Amino acid sequence: MDAIKDPIALCHLERQGKYLLWVVEHCPHCGQRHTHGAGRVGEDPAPYLGHRGAHCLASPAGGYYLKEATP
Repeated sequence: MDAIKDPIALCHLERQGKYLLWVVEHCPHCGQRHTHGAGRVGEDPAPYLGHRGAHCLASPAGGYYLKEATP
C-alpha cells in the first residue's frame, strides 16, 4: 500500500516501565488496539509519530500515520 494513501491513526502515550508507547486504541484497518515504541521515559516521544506499519493482518503491507489525539 502506498504510504501517501494510508489513513491517520489517533494515538496517546502510555508508560510501560522505563519506556513510552504510542497506543492506537482503534486501528483504522482492523479496529483493534496496537502499540508502537515511543522511546524512553524522559525522552521526546514526538519523533516516533508519523508513518508506521500497522500491526494487524488486515493490512500486512500497509500502515497508517500516528497522530497524537488531543485530550
